[in-house]
Amino acid sequence: MTGEVATQPRWRVHLPTADQTCVRLALPRLGERDPWPLARVLAELASLGGRPTERTRALGSGRGTPVIASSELRWHGCPLAVESFHDVGGGAGELAISAPSWDELTALLPGEDAYWELIDTAAMAAGARYGAVVDGEPLETEEPAGVAAWEEMVRRHLGVLARPGSFGAGPALAAPYRELPLSGLAVLLR
Repeated sequence: MTGEVATQPRWRVHLPTADQTCVRLALPRLGERDPWPLARVLAELASLGGRPTERTRALGSGRGTPVIASSELRWHGCPLAVESFHDVGGGAGELAISAPSWDELTALLPGEDAYWELIDTAAMAAGARYGAVVDGEPLETEEPAGVAAWEEMVRRHLGVLARPGSFGAGPALAAPYRELPLSGLAVLLR
């Protein structure tokens, strides 16, 4: 192996997503004067090269945070859909980031790190509390409390994003995969 340099593979994991790769993030309750989470996320994704392909859509009362807001982007040649959902009564919300299937992402992106940087940046901008890599299942409306609840969440999803230490020693069904430094979340994959 003289003269060869060991390099880290561009993709270290394969997520079995069929039609799309979707991460759902739980958002905190917003104050009356807080900016829309989607607006903050779009501004941060622009710094990573995300460009809107159409106008942002919003549905709500015309005052305060919209109940639903969404935007389509192109990032590294990859189409993205970013949507936020908020409780009409001012409760906590959810942010969804949808990209093509994992197999398609491997062909479009320069490497896996770019994808997790996108998710980390969005989670930080939105103030995400926890989340999941979903395969059609909705995100839990309440943050799991205790290892058993986290294990149930891991059973339902391809992966979980959580604050380190919030799940005790860690769910037995998942392995810590990587830390997302901007948001402070850890990715656990089953």
